[in-house]
Amino acid sequence: MGAGDLDVNGAILIDGGGSAMIVGAGNYAIGNNGSGVAINLSGGSSLKFNDGTFSANGAITTSGGSIIVFGATANHLINGGLSLNGSSIFGAGTYTINGNFTNNTGGTMTGSDVTFILAGSLNVAGGTSVNLSAPSGTSSSGITDVLFATRTTAATILGGGTQDYFSGAVYVPNSDFQMSGGASVAGACFMLIAKTVTLSGGPTAGTMCASLTSSSANSSNVTLIQ
Repeated sequence: MGAGDLDVNGAILIDGGGSAMIVGAGNYAIGNNGSGVAINLSGGSSLKFNDGTFSANGAITTSGGSIIVFGATANHLINGGLSLNGSSIFGAGTYTINGNFTNNTGGTMTGSDVTFILAGSLNVAGGTSVNLSAPSGTSSSGITDVLFATRTTAATILGGGTQDYFSGAVYVPNSDFQMSGGASVAGACFMLIAKTVTLSGGPTAGTMCASLTSSSANSSNVTLIQ
């Protein structure tokens, strides 16, 4: 499809078998299928949005082997959960998600200058490879230094061998942050604000944040704030 607006009263449902849809830059407003689903991609399918305002009045779900690409815009409004079990690319901006953010079956997730504001929880597992960076002070997108934010009391889970590169703050002050099963998380300046932190089953975590380092260029500090 070429450039222009896309206004869909119902949902976008794309079956597998190599089915693909590319939408040019414009304004996107997507309804749902009557059961709360706005977008569903089966395995082997792909959907790409270019830059433009974005709203989906329902959940977005994808299957393993699929790919979804979001364009850049100030705020992506998703009135439901974001369950991405394939690969995904996030354009710059804020993602306001009225539900959980999950990927439990692998694939890759990448994005720069992005902030995710969740009504629900974050749960990533299944060997997923994640590389996400929050906006810097020079960026006009998202919320500076904030990568994920939610006030849910449900657990925040990184497990099952997921390999995560998070640059920015994961703000989950009411949530138990749990890493297990060989999961790893690192980042240029990964910051975590959580109710509790639990590591089990051989996970690893690390960060290098210039604002927390000492005068030596080769040293860094881990800071715990209660």
